[in-house]
Amino acid sequence: MIRVMLVDDHALVRMGFRMLLANAGVEVIAECETGEQACTEYPRVKPDVVVMDISEEPLLNIQKRIPTFPKKHLVLGDFFEHTNTYDLIVEQTFFCALNPSLRKAYAKKMHESLNANGKLVGLLFNDVLNSDKPP
Repeated sequence: MIRVMLVDDHALVRMGFRMLLANAGVEVIAECETGEQACTEYPRVKPDVVVMDISEEPLLNIQKRIPTFPKKHLVLGDFFEHTNTYDLIVEQTFFCALNPSLRKAYAKKMHESLNANGKLVGLLFNDVLNSDKPP
């Protein structure tokens, strides 16, 4: 079973992901509200996957504070240029935040990013999607 640590400053988002991941057969072994908490918890719980909503600065801080953290697990870049494939992708509102003109390209790229029998789990809010601009 895949062991996941969730990091997000919104408890509701963490709760939603915990439920989605449980339905996908994934075990959430830790939850953190901040990157600082994640840096403390990571060496203790040793997750297989860390799900975070982050920018470059926190990635650099993780590398500095936890030199043993696998660099290949720190991914930052343009989604549409990313070339790895995965058994599980956790989608955290990225689709909703995209300009509507990119949504078809998003669906195609997400499909290409999943391995055979891969799973996409995500969080979408019960709200009308804009057709002319991101929210």
